[in-house]
Amino acid sequence: MTEPLLKITGLTKQFGGLTAVDDFHLSIPKGAIYGLIGPNGAGKTTVFNMVTGIIPPTSGTIVFDGKDITGQQPHLIARKGIARTFQNIKLFESLTVFKNVLTVAQAQMTYNLLESTLHIGRYRKQEKEMEAFSHSILEQMGLAPYADMISSNLAYGLQRRVEIARAMALKPKLLILDEPAAGMNEDESLALVELIVSLRDQFDLTVLVIDHHMDMIMRLCEKITVLNFGKYIAFGTPEEIQANDHVIEAYLGVDDE
Repeated sequence: MTEPLLKITGLTKQFGGLTAVDDFHLSIPKGAIYGLIGPNGAGKTTVFNMVTGIIPPTSGTIVFDGKDITGQQPHLIARKGIARTFQNIKLFESLTVFKNVLTVAQAQMTYNLLESTLHIGRYRKQEKEMEAFSHSILEQMGLAPYADMISSNLAYGLQRRVEIARAMALKPKLLILDEPAAGMNEDESLALVELIVSLRDQFDLTVLVIDHHMDMIMRLCEKITVLNFGKYIAFGTPEEIQANDHVIEAYLGVDDE
């Protein structure tokens, strides 16, 4: 049996007396597109923050690509092949779209300080490679026409795409998307579904996504995990999740009568 790309076991996060995530488990096979949903405050983003190293778990383990990454620093986790976006767009607002992507891509450079200062050795070769790579990402994301625009001048939906493009510049194995369709209309959300699937196929990605656009989640994800009050309540296909009484109760509540 093939080992999952991401395996989360017994993941728990406590903030003082509050348990934000309680004994969470998740196993994602390579190449899958999985969703993580739940009502506001369910603990979804807390899970993402633990997987990407922004906050350490209180207990539990996170194994990525066969290696335990529990509690490691975000930059080390990113180098291992996990990239993410955020609920709130975090672009370099004064830079062009191209520079936003290139700046992240340059994190992969291996030239030393002397080569960088004198523009010799590996510097020229790697700079040209990263520039070409960044342009190719913009092409694949439909952002090439906006390459020279200041990112803060773009429409909101395009800024979301730039953020995903920056994540792709890290050449991830696992792409984690936190509310990628936030602020988008229905047509933009559907276009985003097509984009994420194409990125998965072209780059051999695995994708984990949170979103409150249920139509998008149901169209995009092969399997979905549901959290409520930090606890796992359901896992299954979109059809199974839509018909699950526990999920319906978590989102809609139940009558007291």
